[in-house]
Amino acid sequence: MSEGLDNSNNLGGLTKTVFSYVDTRLDLLKLTAVNKIADSAAGVVARVVAFTLLIIAIVLLSIGGALYVGNQMGELYMGFFVMAAILIVAGILFYLLRRVLIKSPVSSIIIKKALK
Repeated sequence: MSEGLDNSNNLGGLTKTVFSYVDTRLDLLKLTAVNKIADSAAGVVARVVAFTLLIIAIVLLSIGGALYVGNQMGELYMGFFVMAAILIVAGILFYLLRRVLIKSPVSSIIIKKALK
């Protein structure tokens, strides 16, 4: 008769242990997900800041280049036309190479972060 009680006690203890394990595992999964999200968000913020600084630098260099070229040509407005043409060509090249320059590297970074 006492064996029946021991088995039910063992089963109750085993059930508690399994539920405790499942709860711990869920907590670990939540913490892992939060860590990956925080890491990805920090990476995005860093890239946005770097991209913003790059855009500001390009704008300032374009204005400086336009003023210089315009001064060399004798008319300032001509320098801005030349710089606009250069930026249009660069934009077209960037558009044509967008898959190689953006899509593949960004996809790779996201996959690496997710599987890390």
